[in-house]
Amino acid sequence: MKLKKLAPFGVDNLKPKFLLENLEIFNVKIFGKNFEHLELFFKNSKGQSIEAIRFFLQRCFW
Repeated sequence: MKLKKLAPFGVDNLKPKFLLENLEIFNVKIFGKNFEHLELFFKNSKGQSIEAIRFFLQRCFW
């Protein structure tokens, strides 16, 4: 299902959060002009994979 189908998001309809368990990170990519973005590649025990991106990573640590 695409997240857009759950929109619009706001006070009464918060963005969904997902919990994915038993995943292994099999690749990490740092990118962007100043290396400020992070892409993680996960796989489960069945070999299915999913990617996650965090933009402006430095904002998490300041």
